[in-house]
Amino acid sequence: MMVFFQLFIHFWRNIGLFYHKLGHVSALIRYIVACMGIFIAFPGYSPATSNYYIESQIAADIKTIEDPKSIVLLKTTEKTDILALFSDSKIANLQGGAIILSDLYQTPDWPIIVHDLRKTLPKFGWETLSVQLPVPVTDPTQEQMDHTYELTKQRIEAAIAFFKNKNISNIVLIGIRQSANFALKFARQLPKESDDIQALITISAYDSKWLASSELIKNIPLTMLDVFAEHDLDFVLESAAKRLVAANFAGKLKAKPRFLKLSSKVQNLAINKTGNLRYRQKVINGADYQFDEEEQQLIKAIRGWLAVYVAGQEITVQ
Repeated sequence: MMVFFQLFIHFWRNIGLFYHKLGHVSALIRYIVACMGIFIAFPGYSPATSNYYIESQIAADIKTIEDPKSIVLLKTTEKTDILALFSDSKIANLQGGAIILSDLYQTPDWPIIVHDLRKTLPKFGWETLSVQLPVPVTDPTQEQMDHTYELTKQRIEAAIAFFKNKNISNIVLIGIRQSANFALKFARQLPKESDDIQALITISAYDSKWLASSELIKNIPLTMLDVFAEHDLDFVLESAAKRLVAANFAGKLKAKPRFLKLSSKVQNLAINKTGNLRYRQKVINGADYQFDEEEQQLIKAIRGWLAVYVAGQEITVQ
């Protein structure tokens, strides 16, 4: 029910943006139907797999409003090709490729965070590929979420192959909320010798009942940026404090994680040279959980971090 509530809060607070992006009433209506359909069991739907009917509706609507050159169909072991949206670098000095994972139940061009992120990073030399995630039931079991992750893993691997086929090996993985947990799990499962992903960015990750970000973050060998809003949702803030502990920044603090405040001192520890030097936690001051009015600050923080730690070269810990 929490996901259901969040989806419709997102939608109604941004309906003007949806209308502007979709361009005409009929497309808007089709998009509403697609969003509504996420919560409906259509004929042939199996709760153990993605709702491919909804995915096909999302893909059909995106194809009516996107430049055909941006449409990419990824091949996995699934019964249908997977939609992704590509944006090429707008400058000659190519930095690498960024795989973007929207939150669950959102499209690969979701107007909050995702659209601006995938369109802005190419201005700074990053090619982006925003991938449609599987659409699970609204209250999935652990088994169903495990299967959703397995499908997501295949899609991430297909996105990596897409960039490598373009001779781009400097690849960063970006996940938002629940997909941030998928990104963390993917990174944790990578073999030590793997060079598939060079860095990881999570936006508003949290400890869900399916995956705990504060557990997943342990022993991840990648350079990582962990970013969230100052006024994010309570469970996001609580999880962020636990991740600091897990990353050995706040190990000596005696306060219980759920009551731990992210003081300026702790934030500075996360930004500067303490503990796990591969990990940085960044708070976007003044932002709410949707990053309203502060979305550009979020993107600026991400591209600034990329410029320092993942700038088109092998990553070294400073």
